[in-house]
Amino acid sequence: MQNCCSSECDRTSCCLARSLVLTVFAAVLQPHGRDEHLITPKMWKHIIIQGLYQMFWLFFFMYGFPVLFDRYHITDHCTYVTSGPDEASPNPVYCADSLQSGMGLDQARASFYCGAMSGCGFAAGCSSAGRQSADCPFTGRMPAGQQVPGDAAAAFAAAFPNNNCPGFSSCPNVNEFNSAVTYMDKAYTHESEVDWEKADSLLFNSFIWLQIFNEVNSRRINDELNVFAHVQHSPIFIGVLIVTAALQVIIMQTPVGRFFKVRPINGVEWAISIAIGLSCIPVSVLIRLLSRFMPSHSFHLRRNRHVHSHNNRVHNEAIAMAQRRRISVDSTKKGAGPAGADGHALNSSNNNSRASRASQGGFGGA
Repeated sequence: MQNCCSSECDRTSCCLARSLVLTVFAAVLQPHGRDEHLITPKMWKHIIIQGLYQMFWLFFFMYGFPVLFDRYHITDHCTYVTSGPDEASPNPVYCADSLQSGMGLDQARASFYCGAMSGCGFAAGCSSAGRQSADCPFTGRMPAGQQVPGDAAAAFAAAFPNNNCPGFSSCPNVNEFNSAVTYMDKAYTHESEVDWEKADSLLFNSFIWLQIFNEVNSRRINDELNVFAHVQHSPIFIGVLIVTAALQVIIMQTPVGRFFKVRPINGVEWAISIAIGLSCIPVSVLIRLLSRFMPSHSFHLRRNRHVHSHNNRVHNEAIAMAQRRRISVDSTKKGAGPAGADGHALNSSNNNSRASRASQGGFGGA
């Protein structure tokens, strides 16, 4: 197009053709005006729905997986103190063994403290319903007719008055009991973090794959059905996806994952993660299909009016430019025709008259 306009071709036809190309180009792409929003209503629609879809998986991993699948089960605090972290193989002396090895307590005091936590409900989130039952070690040591108090300090004072503690080499006391509670609380916190890492690792991996495949959805923001259209012509985009996927594998399967508090996952969990991530594409296609049956909104009409106005302005400016070029060409040709001063003056007069009519009445009179 540029070579045609700079050669001996008809400049008017060349510029009109350029105007036609610009008009079609603007009509197809529908350029945005400076007063339009950066995020369009269609984009907001996909952002909100995809966000809700990802929140569904977030809550499902946090509250559904630990209940539905034993591999991701989270041991509660009281069960941990009563029978240990492995509910499939309960260990009634797990708490006492932990206090003996961790705090250096003898077996009698360690067992008494663990019973006070779980059986009496003084700690570990256990119920106090069995406080007056045989499960609570205080019941056999309380004065006749007195029930076990609801406060641990009062219970120790009533059960061991004046440091009278038969059966113990050293009397249990409330301060040591509180230290034992703190020790078991820290142990449970660490164990629960280990339990949650199983579900969190799968959650983290699935969320990354949801973001990766949602990048594919984001290639088409005007409700086109084929989100993979011309993806082979976007090497940078493909490279970004490959690098992101490779980094995710490194994070999940190498010691780098310690910084993200995730652990390596197995092949089944990888398949689940990728399948969940891939599912966002059918969700996006379904949204695009349903959008075609929704009534159009007023912003579509306003946008169409803006586009038509823009196209008309571009077309009119191109026609005006072509007419100015034609005036210039005609003036040049006629100025070189007649010989002598009279002919030159006549051409100058004609050119001035033509330019005056063009500036006053538009280019139609040229």
